[in-house]
Formats: sequence, structure tokens, C-alpha cells
Amino acid sequence: MSASSPSSTAGPASGRGFVMLLTGDGWGKSTAALGYAVRASTRGWPVTVVQFLKGGAWNGPEASLTTLSGVRWQAFTPGLTWGSENPKKLARWAWDEALEAMNSPEGGLVVLDEVARAVDHGLLQAPEVAAALGRRNP
Repeated sequence: MSASSPSSTAGPASGRGFVMLLTGDGWGKSTAALGYAVRASTRGWPVTVVQFLKGGAWNGPEASLTTLSGVRWQAFTPGLTWGSENPKKLARWAWDEALEAMNSPEGGLVVLDEVARAVDHGLLQAPEVAAALGRRNP
């Protein structure tokens, strides 16, 4: 490995960090992010998954699998956020948890599942989300 190539174990302690945005129509984005979450947790990284639109009932098997791997899984409703009485309140609660995880001195991987759709639906403000992601320093 050359001096300029990243180590295969580069993680929170390395001072390196990145933001990865998975977008597109259809299925597979959350599943891909969960793959990264399990991989990071098995390397000893702290990992938090924050779900903005789907509740616990939607991802029970995934939450169980990743929790066994040491992933902190945050869902804020048993169903779908937009079906709740106050979806903006749930999105704000999720965003506060996401900010806490992103600002943690431990660093690690934080998966913001469906955050872009939460912005698209007016549950969160794009400038606030973009600013927080820009400050991310694992």
C-alpha cells in the first residue's frame, strides 16, 4: 500500500471522514447503507442509524440484525412518519438525535435514512441539513 492510499481500517480515529449520499428511484438505498453500517460496526466504529420516515414496524429484521452487530438504531414511530399526528415533530426529534450522533467526539458512521425525502416533504429544512453535513467531522 502506498503512503497516499487510505488504510483499510481508516475510521473515526484517523481524522478522515466523508459524507455519502445514496439517491435514486426504487429500492436498495437503505439496504446499501445498512451494509456499510454492519461493516463499520464490525471494524469497531460506533454506528448510529436514524430513520426519518420509516418506523420500527418497517425494518424489524434489519434493526435486529444491525443491533446484534452493535449498531444503535433510532426509529421514532411504529409506523410511517407521515401517518403520525405530528410528522414534523417526529422529524425534528429524529434530526436532534442525528445531530447528537454527528457531533459526538467518538465520530463513527451515522446513517440518516430517508433524510433527503424528509427535506422533500417539508419535514426538515434543506439549509439546516446541508450545514450540519458540511460540519461533520468524525
